[in-house]
This record gives sequence, structure tokens and C-alpha cells, in this order.
Amino acid sequence: MNIRLLLVCEVALVDRRTNNLSLVNIWNELTPNGFPFVVPRLVLVAVFEREGDEESPEVILRIKQEGTVLFSQSFVAQFKGKSRTRHILEIHGLVVSEPKPLVFQLLRNHRQAAKYDLIINSVPGSKEITEA
Repeated sequence: MNIRLLLVCEVALVDRRTNNLSLVNIWNELTPNGFPFVVPRLVLVAVFEREGDEESPEVILRIKQEGTVLFSQSFVAQFKGKSRTRHILEIHGLVVSEPKPLVFQLLRNHRQAAKYDLIINSVPGSKEITEA
């Protein structure tokens, strides 16, 4: 199985009549008002392409920040006889505690098959305080 697309956005819409997918607000980075902050809703979209006769391979989604796993869930990519399939996962209430990238990983057989880095910026106008 090949992963043709992996991204994070705010909204994914699937047209019932045509099955076309529309993505709203694809995120490359987020800038919160403070830390910790809650991402009310994010949508992970992955498109898979079948290799050989794999019909229902298991995939693990893991969201990490600085080595800490914030979210982990396994799912099965259902091809149902087609050469491509997509998986849309909506996540609510993800807590981000510091301005470090979020790493979205897709794992196959305990190996990273794809990743998407979402940059988390520090709060605008904030200054890092260091002790002398």
C-alpha cells in the first residue's frame, strides 16, 4: 500500500452525489493565543493506493509532540475492490501544551509510512524569560 496524500485541515466535505472531496483551511501552521490551548476540531485526510492484493491493511495514526504521544488510533484501509481509498478522521479537543511541531504519523507494520508536520508557533508578542 502506498500513501498518496496525508494532510491536516479544519474541515473535509464529501459530496454525496459525486463523492468529490473538498478540503477547507489546510493547516501548515497554527498560532494560538496562549498555552496550553485546545484545537477544537481538526481533520486528518489520507489517500491510500493499493499495492498487490492487499484488501484491508491495518494502519496506525499517531500524533506526537516532542516524543510524547498525544493521540493514537488504529484503523483499517478498506479498498473494497478499488485501487484507491481515503480515510477521513475528525479529532476533537486535542490539547497542545507548547510551541513545538505536531507530528502526524501513519504507521504500517510498526514503521513510519508517512508523516505530516504541523508547526505550532509561539504566542505573538511573547518573550522567552530566562534566568541569569
